[in-house]
Amino acid sequence: MLRASLVRKTAQIPAPEVLDFTIVQPDVFIICDPDKNKDKYIDGAPDFILEVLSPVTKGKDFLIKFNKYMETGVREYWLLDVEARKPTSIVFLGNGQSEREERKAADRIALRNFGKSVTTGLYIDFDKVFTRVKP
Repeated sequence: MLRASLVRKTAQIPAPEVLDFTIVQPDVFIICDPDKNKDKYIDGAPDFILEVLSPVTKGKDFLIKFNKYMETGVREYWLLDVEARKPTSIVFLGNGQSEREERKAADRIALRNFGKSVTTGLYIDFDKVFTRVKP
């Protein structure tokens, strides 16, 4: 599902990250700078975060986490709505600006900050994800 040839570390987060007294725990994240990994916590913003939405967390993921991730320097933030079978990618551009793109479940999507194409960069094949994940 994730091909990580261009990054040094891909992992699921073992412990929450603290941002402005708000504890957030992404479902999946990527850190390119190994100096940010402090064993039990991350010192700084991940480069990429993917959140799997649920009815309970959808509001927090769309509002609270979106703003915290943008403020702290996350480069790319994806939301995966399993029930609607719809991935949404958000690239933070700086100065409070972002680009948002809703995609189809069958898409193979390249992470924009890790190579722009599915052949040369890091990508997620959502067709494979959705064949394995049931709502």
